[in-house]
Amino acid sequence: MERARGTGTGVGAAVLLLGLVLCACSEASGSAASDPAARQTVDGISITVPRGWTLRRHPVPALLEPSLPFAVGSWPIPAGGNGCAPTRAISAQPATAALFWLYEYPPAGRPSSDFPPQPKRFHLGRLGGPFECLGVRSYLILFRSHGRDFQVHVILGRRAGRLRQAVIAALSSLRVHAPQP
Repeated sequence: MERARGTGTGVGAAVLLLGLVLCACSEASGSAASDPAARQTVDGISITVPRGWTLRRHPVPALLEPSLPFAVGSWPIPAGGNGCAPTRAISAQPATAALFWLYEYPPAGRPSSDFPPQPKRFHLGRLGGPFECLGVRSYLILFRSHGRDFQVHVILGRRAGRLRQAVIAALSSLRVHAPQP
C-alpha cells in the first residue's frame, strides 16, 4: 500500500510538473505567434519592433543633446558609445544585422525646412557618409512630427539586405506624440 501511494505521489508530481511545463510552453508559443512584434514607447515616441530584435533605451547615456531616445538592432545590441553615437553597437554589428537609432533635436532655432514632415512610409534613400560621429556610412533620414525634430541613422550590414524591408516597416510604424510641458 505504501509503495502504491509513493508511486502515485511521484506520478502526480510528475503530471503536475509536466502540466506546468506544457502550460509555460503554450503561453510562450502563443504569445510569439499572436504577437510577432512588440510596440514600445520611449519619450513619447512609439515604434513596433520586429520579433527577436532589441530596442535599447537611451543607448548612449553620456549624450545629452541631441537626445538619443533609442536604438534598435536585429541582434542584442550593446549600450554605450563615444558621446555622440551608439559606437559600441556600430562596432559590434554583425554583417547580417541591421541597426538604426533616432536622435531628437531640441526646439531651438532650427528652420522647419531642415526637417520635412514625417512620411507615412519611410524610404532609406541613398547611402551617405561616412559620417564624422559614426565613422561609417549610413542612411540618413530627417523628419518633423508634432513640432519635434528627428534624425535617424540606419546601418545595414554587408549581408543584411534582406532586413531592409523590416527596418522600413519599423520606421514607418513610428508614432510621435506632442511633447509634454
